[in-house]
Amino acid sequence: MRQNYCGRQDCTTGSGSAATQGPTDARHFQNTPGQVNVTIPHINSAAMLHCLPVTSINDSSRSMLCALLVAVAALGVPTAAAAFTFHDGTTMACTVRGVVVPEHFAGPDDPFSRLGRVGLAEKVGDGYRITWNAQRLKGLPPELHDFVFFHECAHATVPTEIEIEANCAGLKAMRAAGRAGPALENRLRAMYPNIPYWNDTFACADRAGPAREATTMPKG
Repeated sequence: MRQNYCGRQDCTTGSGSAATQGPTDARHFQNTPGQVNVTIPHINSAAMLHCLPVTSINDSSRSMLCALLVAVAALGVPTAAAAFTFHDGTTMACTVRGVVVPEHFAGPDDPFSRLGRVGLAEKVGDGYRITWNAQRLKGLPPELHDFVFFHECAHATVPTEIEIEANCAGLKAMRAAGRAGPALENRLRAMYPNIPYWNDTFACADRAGPAREATTMPKG
């Protein structure tokens, strides 16, 4: 039985022809230094202390609302975030035509979490939304945890519903953002040895030109 780490099909063992799109523009992936995400897999005391600006509400009400956010997350209610948190604690937002794609982290009782997927980028109105299964995402190996962000964002930025195209564009963008390289990619290869889908992903990314405007990730 295939493990589905992404959306419509299986981004880890999917099939399809290699993508032929041009260089991925790293501007689709925006850094968000200093951002605090109150999300199910990342809630901590610091997030509770900073989840609302001091100037907008008194300390007593602020404390109650922060506690409410944590309680809602604990109940498994999907929590929205404006950026994805990588395994090293830094964050990045996915954007389409300058608009940040909202991300929702589904708790264990959410219907999405029962679909067996890690993430899904889907069209919503004139834009996109990415939904994550918070528990499965948190349980991924670090390199795969970070890669799936670029994969799902590529579904929205290319745009494409073809898994191999999202894998190729996602890997190109991950390289452009300074989050991929020989060491990480060798670990990904080792996870899925001799799987044509992944062999095609690396071959596609290597054939394409370098992504433009690679960004430097701040430590957060």
